[in-house]
Amino acid sequence: MSDHIWRAANGGVLLWEPATEAAIVQREEEQPQQDVRDYASSLDCEEEERILPSFEDVFISPRIEPEASQDSLMLESSSSLSSFLEIRNSTPTGTSRYSSFGSSEILSGNALFSQLKQFAITPMRERPGVPETSSEAQSKSSEYDSSSIDVQSTPCPHRMLSKSTSQALLESDKENYHSDRGTKANSSKRVRRRLDFKMKRPTLHFTPTPRPRDARPGGKKYRRKTSSDCSTPLSKELSNLESLENLRNLERPQFHLWEEDERTLLTILYRWYDSTNIWAIPQVFNKITGLNLQLRSVRYQFTSHILLYGGRAYPEFARVMAVPFHDPEGIYKDIYQIIDEAAADIGLELPRREIEEMFVSGMARYAKSPKTRRTYKSLVRRAAEREKARFAPMNQCVQLTSPRPPLSIPKELLGHKALVLRAEEEVDECWIDAEDLSSPISPELTKRTIAFRVWDSESRTDFSEETGFTSQAFTIWRGEYPPPFSPEGQGQQALKVLTNLHLCLKGGASTFVSLSTSLLQALVKASAMDNPSIAVVALDHPLLTTPNKTLPAADILRMLKAEGQAWWARYKGHAERMVWATVPASTILSHFPIAHLCDLAEKDDICAQILNLDEFRRGRRTRFVSNAMRDKQNLLIPSIAKAMGTIARVFGMHSKKVGLVHIQGLIAALVDSFQLMHNSGDVAHDKDMAYAFARELRSKRHSMEDVTRAFREGVKQGREIVGYYESRRRWKAGRSMTG
Repeated sequence: MSDHIWRAANGGVLLWEPATEAAIVQREEEQPQQDVRDYASSLDCEEEERILPSFEDVFISPRIEPEASQDSLMLESSSSLSSFLEIRNSTPTGTSRYSSFGSSEILSGNALFSQLKQFAITPMRERPGVPETSSEAQSKSSEYDSSSIDVQSTPCPHRMLSKSTSQALLESDKENYHSDRGTKANSSKRVRRRLDFKMKRPTLHFTPTPRPRDARPGGKKYRRKTSSDCSTPLSKELSNLESLENLRNLERPQFHLWEEDERTLLTILYRWYDSTNIWAIPQVFNKITGLNLQLRSVRYQFTSHILLYGGRAYPEFARVMAVPFHDPEGIYKDIYQIIDEAAADIGLELPRREIEEMFVSGMARYAKSPKTRRTYKSLVRRAAEREKARFAPMNQCVQLTSPRPPLSIPKELLGHKALVLRAEEEVDECWIDAEDLSSPISPELTKRTIAFRVWDSESRTDFSEETGFTSQAFTIWRGEYPPPFSPEGQGQQALKVLTNLHLCLKGGASTFVSLSTSLLQALVKASAMDNPSIAVVALDHPLLTTPNKTLPAADILRMLKAEGQAWWARYKGHAERMVWATVPASTILSHFPIAHLCDLAEKDDICAQILNLDEFRRGRRTRFVSNAMRDKQNLLIPSIAKAMGTIARVFGMHSKKVGLVHIQGLIAALVDSFQLMHNSGDVAHDKDMAYAFARELRSKRHSMEDVTRAFREGVKQGREIVGYYESRRRWKAGRSMTG
């Protein structure tokens, strides 16, 4: 049995009173040696505190000593159980069982008990929300709760008191724990800075849309709390909202998606107005557009973005730059007036430029950064798609729906044939020929000013910078070349023999040099060569216009076939020209390796779109490649016209010895060979394209106005050639259907 007792204090407090030293010595003899060692350590502490344990020992659970062995654990459990039964049978106010000891020690203990009672009464009464019969017991039980099983080293209160109040004490501890934790969390919680500055914000509550709950294991539903679960205060005062928006813009500028009209206005401002005051043009731009963009953002958009990517990425920039600086036609006359009025309204002096400033644009194409080059290609591709989609409806033939004509109409046109519908066979709708048109509707356009010649190291024709092209038969000829034969009289027979040998690929040494007025045909022939080169020849040169010097191959083939010759020829020879003996170097406008066109196509996506060099492969015929070009449906737009200017520079059309008719001839060859579609009804659109071509060509001999005029004439000529061959194709198709 235990030698310690519990003494009652006011307010339901139980005080633990240890036994005197004499009783402890007597008790030690009856306990096992392990208990003696444990209890001796406790006697040392009690001796220092003069029997009464310290305040910490009473209200703080003692440290649990590790068990020595399984036997000692069993002994401690049995002794603790007996001690617990003795405490349970004792009364709260029970007298001391050790009254035989000296009264002086007991009196001194009572005096200390009374002081400790007075100390413990006040805090116990101030504890709220605890039942009257068990409030102090709950606190006592919570303080003496321990995992130790030895009552002597870890005394415990009455079992019934702990059992009756354990649930309430657990809830109280949880509440105190969460309150302390919440206070600590709130003290260290991060606070996000808001730009409201304690402005008046009347609360405007709304009911958030319920979100679906996620199913979790155990059959419970959980939902994460979001910011939408809380009521959002909004401001009713417009001035407060505007102020808040302005303050936000100070920290982070608003994002702006630039439109085509805005870039056009920006280009006009920087091209025709002085930008010495770097903030003047951005202010005028904001005034006209009604935007509130940062001035440095407006300036950056032109100087570091539009100029960087150039007119191929932004066709609106190319259209503005294609207009002559003095603007003779007054295209932007109204915009100039709007700009001047806007500058006057804000009190800025924005003078006009007297001399045009040359802007270097499109350098992103050659940037070192792969990301910049990829962005440039993406912008160019999207710009081409937008321009093609914009002008595509203009080239579509609009067919008006009308009632079906009666079957009694005597004539119809089908495949450019005049047909008659026989009344007796109206039900069968059988068509017969009424008139035989043996020739196409449009006459052949044979007036060409330039021609092309391709060759490589295996060609039979010799080439040198000093002499030009020399036919194989005259490579060993010394002195002046003999004059060409006349197709009339006795010379006709010699001409038939020589031309038949030249046109036959298996013939001997030829006395002629072949040229092609079709760039497409020349490139198709070059696709079968190794490292070919191409030359541009001026057909209007005096050395080539002498009588019988240059002969059309089509006329020669008709003459030969009339006598049963050239039976192996499958083509008509409309684009081929046969030059007698030699093509002098003075007639050659330029020559270069075709690899330069390949390099240009790799660097420029628009040029690659025009040239379509992938279609030129060994073994393909000209008709097949022409049909592939037609299927591309490339539309003439300012960006395409500018790319044509780049191609023309590769062909040497910017040099001083090139005339306007040669530029016109090259444009016609590009339109004809690559099947470029054109809308001839939009005059302003034609001017934009012509100026874009002229600015990119930068001719050293001709003015920009003359080049633009040559461009328009070349486009017209090229479309006429395309129309001529299309009419022949339809005519042949009509004959095959009706024949």
